[in-house]
Amino acid sequence: LWFWSEESRGYSATQVEVANLAAGRVMNEIEQSILGEELTESREIRQQLETASITQASLLPDSQRLHESYDIHGWTYQNAGLGGGFHHWDLTPNNMISLLVGNSSQDGPEGALVATSIQSITRVQWRAQASIANTMRVINDIHWSMPDANWNASVGLIQINPKTNHGSICCSGKIQSFIVSERGFRPIGSQVLEIGSEPDTEFTTKRFVLQKGEILVAYTSDILVPNLIGNTNRRKNVPYSALDQNTFLKVIMDMIDQKCSDIAGYLARTLPTFERGMGSGLDRSLVLIKNAG
Repeated sequence: LWFWSEESRGYSATQVEVANLAAGRVMNEIEQSILGEELTESREIRQQLETASITQASLLPDSQRLHESYDIHGWTYQNAGLGGGFHHWDLTPNNMISLLVGNSSQDGPEGALVATSIQSITRVQWRAQASIANTMRVINDIHWSMPDANWNASVGLIQINPKTNHGSICCSGKIQSFIVSERGFRPIGSQVLEIGSEPDTEFTTKRFVLQKGEILVAYTSDILVPNLIGNTNRRKNVPYSALDQNTFLKVIMDMIDQKCSDIAGYLARTLPTFERGMGSGLDRSLVLIKNAG
């Protein structure tokens, strides 16, 4: 703040102090105005993110039973309110039980865009009765063609014929999948690069039979984070000394006679917990499907 006079003159200490006070008051008003604008903008952004988070959550499946012989459940945990994790299931027009699980390699709003894109493309392909391998190719081609952004993701697609119990699975990126029975568990599926990593990725479909009483579990590998296992400050109510993959699957095997909703809920409570916003890569998703006969 400048003060001037038409003639050369001096200023007393009192006049200098008054000028300083005036300058400080003006600066304070400017700062309050800027902070007010930033606060208003921050609130608007937060409200938009909350609305987007609710919209994203509405894309997740409900608990409506798809088939009398099959029990399905799952969940998605976003590291922030809006994130890259996703899962879905539906009974497609060709009477196949179809499931989707995965997460974007990005988190936050960017990850949510990728997740929503994959969910939308998959639903269109399901309605068109496309094979799961062809669905993966379509997603990959579209995401590879996206410029100036990371549209990579880990995706698992599963289809089961409820009449024959025969199924197929196709996975990319960090997806783990197993069939669990009273006798143990066996891996199914095969991993390739993340969706969107390369233009000509070959997606391999694996066949399986889900016998009565067996459970198929598919999940993003970030469910288990080895470097945080055993750290009692970063987990709550974990009843096991080590929450590795074998222990995780043994929980399912021990609870195999229970409903998938009970198993999924227990797994959610058992997994290590993290502060929201701790970092990227912790959006996590899981689906369970049981042949209940």
